[in-house]
Amino acid sequence: MTAQTLQQRAEIERVVGDRTLCDLLDRTAAESGDAPAFSTEAGDGWQTLTWAQTRQQVLELAAGFTALGLAPGERVALMLPNRTEHVLADLGAVHAGGLGVTFYATLAPEQVAFVAGDCNARIAVVDGAGELARWQPVLDQLPGLKKIIVRDATACPAGEPYLTWDAFAALGKERYAADPGVVGERVAAITMADPAALLYTSGTTGNPKGVLLTHHNIEYELACAAALGVIPPEARLGVLPAAGAHRRADVQHLPAHPHRDPRALLPGPGPAGAGGRQGPAERILRRPPGLGEDAGRHRGAVDPGAGRGQAGRGR
Repeated sequence: MTAQTLQQRAEIERVVGDRTLCDLLDRTAAESGDAPAFSTEAGDGWQTLTWAQTRQQVLELAAGFTALGLAPGERVALMLPNRTEHVLADLGAVHAGGLGVTFYATLAPEQVAFVAGDCNARIAVVDGAGELARWQPVLDQLPGLKKIIVRDATACPAGEPYLTWDAFAALGKERYAADPGVVGERVAAITMADPAALLYTSGTTGNPKGVLLTHHNIEYELACAAALGVIPPEARLGVLPAAGAHRRADVQHLPAHPHRDPRALLPGPGPAGAGGRQGPAERILRRPPGLGEDAGRHRGAVDPGAGRGQAGRGR
């Protein structure tokens, strides 16, 4: 290992510091609260959340998870398509001291049972009827799973262990308003060494294999991306599966990263104290552009300049 490589690593570690993903979202919401954060396709347009709205909903969902009994370090299974709810549920689990486990929507019921049992998921958040069809046949094999939250209320079965997304969000909003300190204590206890995500392979060559990522792991990746100058200053379009490692970091965390001029991070000539710019908004499509009956509308809906002015706050 060369001296230059060691110096580069030291510089990246300096940038990473002791800032958890919760700290990153908090700072982004405080400094660029009115800037667009995440947009989901809704009819002929987009439904957009600002950074302030995103953090508020994340904190409320964290309160909802704690109300449902999620303990620090416990897992929340996520089987959702490319929607804002996937981001919010994942970050909500993290702010409750737990972590999300993303499930590919193509997993067969026996694979769902393996992954959910292997990670000992306590709560599952699924999209609708298609996802429920993969979970319900194996629920008797998952005694540790206490609650299933269903985004599509029309597909949510009555009774235990089911809960609609809207009811879950309402529970979280009520609990957070009554006692925000519960979530505050959970967030304050999180360290850089704590797990923030558990990713499993797709299972195409055998049982899926899990990889645990800490807050430090993800923050280091974000700092490297900033150093390489690969964070675009404009809106990005998310089309990869939400369960993928790259898609998860790119969608949930990279947009919030206060990226710098890479010359200010890596050794070598560069402006001292180069200013930063707040991360771009993320646009989420449920279907890649150019595929399906809505291809033409998708191509026209993507605005590469979205959020450029508002999101570009210097610091």
